[in-house]
Amino acid sequence: MSKGTRGVVYLLSGTSCAERMAVSLYTLRQQTDIPVTVMVTGDDDLEVAETIAADDRAAITVQRFEPAKVRRRHQAYIQKTLVPAHTPYEQTLFIDADTAVVGSFEEFFQYEWCVTSYSDWQTKGRKIAGRCGWWRDRVKGKHIQIDEMIDRCLADEVVVTEDGKGKVAWRLAADGERVTTQGYPALNTGVFSFRKGCPLGDRWHQMTLAGEGTHMTDEIAMQLLYPFVTECEVGVLDDRFNHSFVHGKHPDDIRIHHFHGQKHLKRKEGRDLWEPFFRSAMQADFGRLKSWAGKHDKWVKGLLAGVDPSTIR
Repeated sequence: MSKGTRGVVYLLSGTSCAERMAVSLYTLRQQTDIPVTVMVTGDDDLEVAETIAADDRAAITVQRFEPAKVRRRHQAYIQKTLVPAHTPYEQTLFIDADTAVVGSFEEFFQYEWCVTSYSDWQTKGRKIAGRCGWWRDRVKGKHIQIDEMIDRCLADEVVVTEDGKGKVAWRLAADGERVTTQGYPALNTGVFSFRKGCPLGDRWHQMTLAGEGTHMTDEIAMQLLYPFVTECEVGVLDDRFNHSFVHGKHPDDIRIHHFHGQKHLKRKEGRDLWEPFFRSAMQADFGRLKSWAGKHDKWVKGLLAGVDPSTIR
């Protein structure tokens, strides 16, 4: 690994998102020739990744690592937090498989660690406050001050601002200052970046382990951690860098679409966005998709069989 190298990492820990990852890689390669590593944790993942890698246009390397020994349910959330420990790059952008890259992501590399906001949601909002509350009293004896973090996220008066160029900033309100925002910016960990060796990576992994078995455990752990990190600079970019077509607030200049929650085909709006990327990748036989598309993703299987994917459960 040479000093200053930059790269993108995807993770395949289970194959249900394999077709989506191939499509995301296809869109990425329309934008940049940046080095890409697909990390895998099992034999089935390795087989898919090596099939894609056999297409020189993908230009990926495949790297297997030993996964955390955790319960199968929600295990991929925890494996994601091991990526910082295994990345081959000095500066890494992690991108979830269920995405489409449609613009530049250079802004990520200016920070030691960088996360992306989820819409304009904030920690005192009903959904995010509820998710943070899932962890209360769950992890006694873990020597992590999680309940205190929850209390701060749900109580602190915070001023949130955007610079109009993608950067989101926050600060604690001054005494007596009128605040209209509802806590810290909410995050989605489908897209984030970091520099190799940043100590936040290990803290994130350990805290995610503490919440093992909960839904979106990686996301909640980072939500609770990032406002209180002192050992590195954490930047926040707005949702054009990790955009939900359902809740997104920055529809102009989108850089990365995120089809979270199987919304690539389950919802019409998602299908209208994602299917053209898929059809183009199929036509190009990118990653040898023609030989295996529909094998892993049941919604893609239905689409190719002429079934309305929105009817598949």
